[in-house]
Amino acid sequence: MKTTHETIESFYSSIERKDFAAVRRLLHDDLEFQGPVETVEGADDLVATLAKLSRLTESFRVEQLFVDGDRACCVYDLITATPLGASPVADYFVVRDGRIASIRAHCDSRPWVALFASGA
Repeated sequence: MKTTHETIESFYSSIERKDFAAVRRLLHDDLEFQGPVETVEGADDLVATLAKLSRLTESFRVEQLFVDGDRACCVYDLITATPLGASPVADYFVVRDGRIASIRAHCDSRPWVALFASGA
């Protein structure tokens, strides 16, 4: 079984590679995601959302990954292929049995809302 640190690192690297089957294997079926713009329940729905957003995502520039047992916080810049460029984000994770059970994302959503409203 992967450690919490390994699980979180695998999550981001799988998204960067656009390997959504690998992302799915890292998630509990009953995963809960809460972000500043939307809430997603269920691993399959989160994978579908991440797949859509992957068109805009170039990479994750991780500043720090803090781990405390089965909980973690990753502070990073989301590097995008949009006029936004880099967007600072912090994700809070709960890992259960080596898989991600919940994610709570924190970022300034105003630039994203404006970007999507502009049709970009």
